[in-house]
Amino acid sequence: MPYAGIPSEVWIAEDPDEGDAMGLIRDFLKRDSAPLAPKSAWECAHFREGNPGQFDVTFHTDLKRSGGDALESALAAASHIG
Repeated sequence: MPYAGIPSEVWIAEDPDEGDAMGLIRDFLKRDSAPLAPKSAWECAHFREGNPGQFDVTFHTDLKRSGGDALESALAAASHIG
């Protein structure tokens, strides 16, 4: 979701942290102002399901764009839930 137009606040609990907070805000604003290159659509390596370019994980399975061992990792993690 683009940031433009969404009001935000930063609360600083301790005055000495103000400099660090301002640095983070400056870094964010620099990054946010750079135009994003559109990403191309991609296909899930495991399920061969098409995905729009703006997504880095599949909608239904949370597999990452790179595919590969992500499914095996997810299944292994799920098998330890008990």
